[in-house]
Amino acid sequence: MFRYQILTERGELNIFAVNRNISEDVSFNVDVRGFIKSSLIEHIVLENDDFFALNSPETERVKPGILDMIRLQNGLLNTVLHKVSWNVIRLKVE
Repeated sequence: MFRYQILTERGELNIFAVNRNISEDVSFNVDVRGFIKSSLIEHIVLENDDFFALNSPETERVKPGILDMIRLQNGLLNTVLHKVSWNVIRLKVE
């Protein structure tokens, strides 16, 4: 499941993607060739190997991290969404 948001005043495309699969990572591909130019800003992921992990005032077990497994080439975005993860992919677009 994914949604997107275009921030025209900042020239950004933000893609929000969730992998709800509890046993497998999934390949995620997006065609952004409709934009004149596109470049990767970052891929943020929220995940934990323990699906029942919770944050508390004492511990922060689930926190955002940056992934570098993403590829953007010739307007085609390819990455992997880890199992049970919430992702934000930020692109600069024109």
